[in-house]
Amino acid sequence: MTNDSYSNLQITERGYQDIKNTLTSLPDALGPLLDAYASPWESGSIAEAEALAFQDSEALATAYSQGFIAIIVASDHLSAIERVLSEPVMTFAPWSTLRAVLESASTALWLLTIGITPKERVTRSMSLRYQHTRDAQTFLRDMNKSSDIPINLSAVAKQLQEIESTAKTRHIKMNHDSKGRVIGVGNGHQTFMTFAKAHLRKAGNIGYCQASL
Repeated sequence: MTNDSYSNLQITERGYQDIKNTLTSLPDALGPLLDAYASPWESGSIAEAEALAFQDSEALATAYSQGFIAIIVASDHLSAIERVLSEPVMTFAPWSTLRAVLESASTALWLLTIGITPKERVTRSMSLRYQHTRDAQTFLRDMNKSSDIPINLSAVAKQLQEIESTAKTRHIKMNHDSKGRVIGVGNGHQTFMTFAKAHLRKAGNIGYCQASL
């Protein structure tokens, strides 16, 4: 990383205060916007047009709901950043909180991208659901190895089977390992690393991105 690249990452006292002021005002600014989306089918919206053209409106509503929840999670963590930047300022907490903002915001962007087909939106939704359920299964299996009280994994296994069955019904691509076992649905979840690398590559700081994230 060059000295010029490092200087671009430095922040002035005024810039620091501007960031804090923006973070403080975000909850009030986002509140009315999120409250307006009590239903994804706002009159004349892209979501409404997709729902009218797509047979499975419930699956589409799930995809939009996941996107809206991701926005709320990102907003909540942004508010937390403002708190950890207040005196006494915490050293490491802002960075881990910022990572949560980036992850949630990229998920929202990925699910709510304009211009994709309704089927692709539903595919992304199911891909995210499948990944999160597999992560939960892995966590519970690890817990079972160190716990004296056995954890029943049947409920998680049933959820995975239901997602796989639904994906087959909707003719959504399934990903398999070398033994033919399903390991994913669709093209997988696009993480914030993809967006961060693309942005920092344009700014000439891709080396910093790879080292820090």
